Amino acid sequence: MAEELTSIEVPQSLTVKELAVLLNVDPIDLVKQFMRRGLMYSLNQYIDFEIAAKMAQEFSVKTYLHNTDSSTSSTKNIDKSDGNTTNLQELETRPPVIAIFGHVDHGKTTLLDYIRKSRITEVEVGGITQKIGAYQCEYNESVITILDTPGHYAFSEMRSRGAKHTDIAVLVVAADDGVMPQTIEAISHIKGENLPLVVAINKIDRPQADVEKVKRQLVDQDIVIEEWGGDVMAVPISALTGDGVDTLMESIVVLAEILELRANPNKKASGIVIESTVDKRRGVIASLIVQDGTLNVGDFLVIDNTFGKIRAMTSDRAGNVDKVPPGGVAEVLGLNSVPEVGVMFEVMESNGNAKTFYDKRKHKSLESKHNLVASFVDTDKVIKLVVKAGLRGSIVSLKNSILAKSTDDILIELIYISSGSINESDVLLAETSDAIILGFNTYLEPGAQLLTTKKKINVQCYDVIYELLEYIDKLIEDQQTDDPVDIIEGLAEVRALFKIKNRVTIAGLFVRDGFITRKSFVRVIRQDKEVFRGKISSLKHFKNDIGQLNAGLEGGIVLDGFNEYLEGDFIEAHSQVLK
Repeated sequence: MAEELTSIEVPQSLTVKELAVLLNVDPIDLVKQFMRRGLMYSLNQYIDFEIAAKMAQEFSVKTYLHNTDSSTSSTKNIDKSDGNTTNLQELETRPPVIAIFGHVDHGKTTLLDYIRKSRITEVEVGGITQKIGAYQCEYNESVITILDTPGHYAFSEMRSRGAKHTDIAVLVVAADDGVMPQTIEAISHIKGENLPLVVAINKIDRPQADVEKVKRQLVDQDIVIEEWGGDVMAVPISALTGDGVDTLMESIVVLAEILELRANPNKKASGIVIESTVDKRRGVIASLIVQDGTLNVGDFLVIDNTFGKIRAMTSDRAGNVDKVPPGGVAEVLGLNSVPEVGVMFEVMESNGNAKTFYDKRKHKSLESKHNLVASFVDTDKVIKLVVKAGLRGSIVSLKNSILAKSTDDILIELIYISSGSINESDVLLAETSDAIILGFNTYLEPGAQLLTTKKKINVQCYDVIYELLEYIDKLIEDQQTDDPVDIIEGLAEVRALFKIKNRVTIAGLFVRDGFITRKSFVRVIRQDKEVFRGKISSLKHFKNDIGQLNAGLEGGIVLDGFNEYLEGDFIEAHSQVLK
């Protein structure tokens, strides 16, 4: 009797790495199996069910299509005559998706500017990339899709997400600065995803440039370039002058040809959400990379936490477009709510099917607005924050960076963090929670602005991540200052009143105990009740201005903002000292 085949359930679309996990095989062994069939797939490349089913058969595994009523064997749609599936015959070369990694200010976006002949750095607040941008460019008639990942330390999660959805990594290292902390972190993301790598050693036009030093530092990170016997291409460039950029682009194109990246344009699209936001005029906007199939205006999309019909699409250069092929990038309008980033999108037959499919997995992404996100720290000093970000993809990075500011003495408590504009509900939540509102790359709605003034809520908005984090550092510094102790330094009795010009009253007083200084903070006490507290405008002994009036002496005092003395009032002089 023949041994029964192992059975697994496979979705309509998945990456090569995900298929390896389902098959319980080494991902490299699976890639080699593809290569034996003439298919050069990267680990992060998406394949459809038919291809996955055929490859599963090579490992004696039977497959069933996920979310269907009837099982489908691994021989579905296989042409017995030549051993190929119909979709295998329809595969076409698609543009590679590359991600540009590197330390902040090493020239990633300047390089992208030169490639695209654009001026992205001129509109980036603070001179740093703070979101994942997706763009397309051409080199010698070859189209390349580029992800630009942030280099600032706060955006580790976004760099990791960029690596997960990339075919080729380009690591930019400044020749005058060398390998830096975010360079090392980027290398770990690249290695973790087993990505083919090209190193761009930038800023060779600088007087302090030392290309050989960078190569040695790369070896320390187990990155060995080709000229030193390794397998990593390294290209010295100047993103500012363009020197070496053509060689870099040629290296990327050659590597993409070796990988033979292919997809089927004649099917419903699937791919990845790389960014999302809300625009006050256009509504929900989602940036997508199409990894397989062709995306069209009018398609019904379903994503983990939202769905909708595409009303319009725009590309980074062509403006409005009707369709986007595999490897293409588009911003789409029409989703019901802001989608999560880094998750897959799929196209359904109709909006009804999209809603039904969405409802089945809705519970996975429900968020509670009043869910507390906090670390447990044994302290009675808490800084409470309500945080809103313009981009959905910034939330995880913001949350991690803000919570990392907590100390043994000061707790940072995130009452609420979400994407979108700052609205009246956020203001009311801040009032109830006694919290500060922080905005990152977002705006304060007019109604909320009026409410913040009325409720006296502290709202701080920033366009640059390190400025927001510096503000939190200042809040912590203020909290860490020891609480001052109030000390009563002297007590005086009001014995006479003298009216002078400008309706100012001088209180003639006798210091009964201690002393009063010009810098003292005073309280006016009348029949055991405080009637005023404030600062001293003038302190005199006879007609002379003095700095201190001691016990047993008479003098005159003018208080800032108070004239309603009565004879017999007492004036307490206070000072505050640190513990």
